[in-house]
Amino acid sequence: MHLTLYRTRIAHVPADAYVHDYTIRDRADPVGRLYQVRSSAGPELAWSWLITVYVDPRAEIRISGTAADLAEARAAFRTNLRKWLKWKRREDAYGRTAKPRGRAGAAYSSPYNSRAATV
Repeated sequence: MHLTLYRTRIAHVPADAYVHDYTIRDRADPVGRLYQVRSSAGPELAWSWLITVYVDPRAEIRISGTAADLAEARAAFRTNLRKWLKWKRREDAYGRTAKPRGRAGAAYSSPYNSRAATV
């Protein structure tokens, strides 16, 4: 698993130019999103993260959450994605059929990402 952050292009609207919004990719596939919450109730809700690929509900894995800062959001995302991948591998090993994964999250990607950072 090699996760990379790509900045999304929401700067088309001047009011959103300052907002940090990232697509998370595992190699070339989008798997998640991290973004700064503009109207947070306090500093503990400053960042939001979510897994955008299909996660089987039987796995009981958190697919979204909030964090006080970017580092904490990245760590929470990585932890939950690893849990999902571990659960999925175990299910596949026992011969159970997993639901097909779609390209969920593709709407967040942009060919105009000029900067990338590792999650």
